Amino acid sequence: MSTLTQYLIIKLIDHQFRSVTYTKPDILFVGLISTVSNVKTGAVTELTGGGYARVACAPSDTNWSTVDAQGKTSNLIPLTFPMATDNWTPARYFGLWDAATDGNLLICSSLQTPRTVTTTTTPVFGVGTLVVQLDG
Repeated sequence: MSTLTQYLIIKLIDHQFRSVTYTKPDILFVGLISTVSNVKTGAVTELTGGGYARVACAPSDTNWSTVDAQGKTSNLIPLTFPMATDNWTPARYFGLWDAATDGNLLICSSLQTPRTVTTTTTPVFGVGTLVVQLDG
């Protein structure tokens, strides 16, 4: 199951029920997370160092699957991270941010299979492996 951050919840409620417009990001940035302290506030430990960087993936019909009856979507394209120049901390979650660095964490979700990335490895998340599912 995926969790929306408080930042995104406020934006969506303001947009839906008030006169505040929320414009979705033109690009989503997929990042890897080792630990989650408080996902609602965006308190997560994102991987750093060793060549790590978030990967851009636009919100589009060609990049993300149609939402199914269970409220689930997944990546329709492989997402390739930069080659690791050092061992990365094991990743147990992924997040979607609105910026390549810093920015706002929007959604956090568990990886179907935790990943350990070692030096000279280029991590690739194949089609359908990054799943976002919201429970209403």
